Amino acid sequence: MTNPYLEAARGLRARIDANAVEAGNEFVPLDTVEAMQSEGLFGVMTPKAAGGAELPVADVLDVYSELARAD
Repeated sequence: MTNPYLEAARGLRARIDANAVEAGNEFVPLDTVEAMQSEGLFGVMTPKAAGGAELPVADVLDVYSELARAD
């Protein structure tokens, strides 16, 4: 089964990387936060009853690993 959140994280890789290079040692750029929020990436572990994705832990780790690769 395809994990749409993993695909979203992969789709943001170049954007997150470019923002990280530009920000250097400063805070995470707002553009990065907004992009991740718009893709629902902050809710991958949140229960469905609370509006999240409630992904299995293995899928969550895949998403977080992809985001870590980007930065």
